Amino acid sequence: MVLAAIKAVKENFMQDYVIDFVKGRATDDIVSHHHDELEEFGAGEEMDPKLWNPVIRQAMIMGYIKKDVENYGLLKLTAAGKRFLKAPSSFMIVEDNDFRYDYEADDSDGCTAALDPQLYSQLKSLRKKVAAKNNVPGYVVFQDVSLEQMATMYPVTMAELQNIMAKTS
Repeated sequence: MVLAAIKAVKENFMQDYVIDFVKGRATDDIVSHHHDELEEFGAGEEMDPKLWNPVIRQAMIMGYIKKDVENYGLLKLTAAGKRFLKAPSSFMIVEDNDFRYDYEADDSDGCTAALDPQLYSQLKSLRKKVAAKNNVPGYVVFQDVSLEQMATMYPVTMAELQNIMAKTS
């Protein structure tokens, strides 16, 4: 359903939009794009709402979809994803846990999204170049944890990047 939804909205939207589309939420954004009129709209409204983030995460891990980092994290189908649409098969997902306890000892973000290994590699390479140019160690430019969060959260604005930096300082 998720892959069909991404295709239906022409691979032009981010994860939250696709989830709202699959769940059948007629948000202002969905209505303004007339996506509430598409056949695929609301295809997963009968299913558990907490299911869709893990499905998208597993589809990324399986190589069926990717986040287009250069276009604000839009979800795109890969060649494997297009093949999967033609001949779908089931695959296992790991559902998100609902942690009801607030662990004060752990002040980290605890984000469960899948790290983009290609982006992480590119960020490490860029950090190495900047560090060499400025004759400083790589961790002075960015710590590994900052690069990991960037490759997970896809910050687009300076405010989003500063939020990552504040958490890793």
